[in-house]
Amino acid sequence: MTRDRIRSSVDRHTPAAGSIKTPLPGVELFRVVAPFERIPGIYAPSVCAIVAGEKVIHIEDSIRVLNEDHYVCATLPTPTLADVRRASPESPLLGVLIQLDTNTMSRLVLETQVAYGTLPAGDGPTAGFDTAVRDDGFDVALANLLELLDDPPAAQVLGEGRLREMLFAVLRGEAGDRLRSDFGGAPALATTLAHVHAHVSEEFSIDALARRAGMSRAVFDRQFKAATLLSPLQYIKALRLNEASMLIARGESVGVAATAVGYTNSSQFSREFRRKFGTSPRDWAREARVLT
Repeated sequence: MTRDRIRSSVDRHTPAAGSIKTPLPGVELFRVVAPFERIPGIYAPSVCAIVAGEKVIHIEDSIRVLNEDHYVCATLPTPTLADVRRASPESPLLGVLIQLDTNTMSRLVLETQVAYGTLPAGDGPTAGFDTAVRDDGFDVALANLLELLDDPPAAQVLGEGRLREMLFAVLRGEAGDRLRSDFGGAPALATTLAHVHAHVSEEFSIDALARRAGMSRAVFDRQFKAATLLSPLQYIKALRLNEASMLIARGESVGVAATAVGYTNSSQFSREFRRKFGTSPRDWAREARVLT
């Protein structure tokens, strides 16, 4: 079975817990062997498939369940919290993460539109972070991509083509509408969010961000929340706190982490950190674990 091949490949190539980069550009595999709750992260534009187990993603009050029947398609940088409720060395959670390169995706969207004419709009997800159903095309393309890990010379020769095949399968699947929207020539919101992500420590005027996106404030607010499930202010705060939490977990001091994401008031940072994560930054420094 195709899914058995996929699961076996990820299992063989992740001998220990954690995340590993593969020789295939932008492709990572990961293994989780213990449950965890409310671990912060920031999904860069990517496709993430769980091939064994289940992961729960929280975006403020919204929940997405990522399992063997669904994958995540993130076209916008998205701050999240994640739970894995069941995992052990004997029954690990296994997954694949494929980065979405803007230039590659823009070319692929254009080539696909030329080949098909205009692909019809479907009922796929419209948010910049959502789950989609794994169809046969997705599974076959993923299995073909991962089998190259057992043949390094073939990976050098065929890797780029197999990766395009994988992304083409996503483009033709349930997540295709969002990919065409964000990589199809008018990615105003995507580029604006990328700017926020790259300058997270700076002060932002929402009106200025709306002008950057070429929208009125009302349209910007509406489209922003439709894409990210958050208001602009909620998104910026969540992005900063998630970035800070990961810096602290990697060994930075609380003060350095707070400053790095734009907080100048340590008391405000501590209050907002506790409100989001249910613990103080210093306790987090002792206890937090990072899912990479």
